[in-house]
Amino acid sequence: MKPITKQERIKRAELQIENKKQNVDYDTREFTIEYIVDKYLKKEEEDKNEIYVPEYQREFVWDERRQSRLIESIILGLPVPLIFVAEIQETGRLEIVDGSQRIRTLAQFLQNDLQLTGLVNLEYLNSFKFEDFPPSRQRKFKNTPMRMIVLSEKANEEVRNDMFDRINTSSLPLFPMEKRKGIFKGNFNDFVFECSKNSKFGKLCPIGFHFKKRQEEAELVLRFFAFSETYPEFNIQDISLEFTGVERFLDKYLDLKNLNATEAEMVQKKKEFERMTNMFPGR
Repeated sequence: MKPITKQERIKRAELQIENKKQNVDYDTREFTIEYIVDKYLKKEEEDKNEIYVPEYQREFVWDERRQSRLIESIILGLPVPLIFVAEIQETGRLEIVDGSQRIRTLAQFLQNDLQLTGLVNLEYLNSFKFEDFPPSRQRKFKNTPMRMIVLSEKANEEVRNDMFDRINTSSLPLFPMEKRKGIFKGNFNDFVFECSKNSKFGKLCPIGFHFKKRQEEAELVLRFFAFSETYPEFNIQDISLEFTGVERFLDKYLDLKNLNATEAEMVQKKKEFERMTNMFPGR
């Protein structure tokens, strides 16, 4: 077979781009939470709900903590990811392409099937259900707008499946210390990252290139300071054995230290850290 020239490849690629682009027309809309949940729940049992979860999508897998975190974000007015739906030509229904976990969480909450737990910023709301909120707060929540990307009916099943796959595989979840670097900015956070660059510590705890880029050295340094300082008061039962429980413990410790750690305290902690690294001279 005769090889295709570069110019021919470019020509075919342009035709391919135009052909694929025609299948991805979309519109951006806003609907209230109450409207979205109503359209999702109404006639769900008969599989005639206007907004529905397709068969190719996964089951409802979010635990209560993750669901609660979404509710907390909405109450605080924080941005949440867009919901992607596709208009189905034959029925006029909206198929959820991405966002089924969020929509199902909202439905659970409004039906009083979700009890908030693990909230950090709004800890007084832990154990609350929707019915426990005052009427004014219930109305505000239900009237909160959510943004949707609505794919036109040109988006066939192949396009929808491809988009679902791309959305759910393209993003790389942040490691805990990567998140803290952006969220808990402050002197103590800077101090932790400074200590993580200690050459002796690098030899003592050799970390691969990938994990080094994901700030795992700083994670270990933060754990050293947090546990060495608070170990007598640390109760694993209070935060459960889950890894996320340790994450929250470290978050709170770092947040507190950013607020009240003095220069003298950080000088002392640096000495303790260096003393620890010097305990293993053979490394």
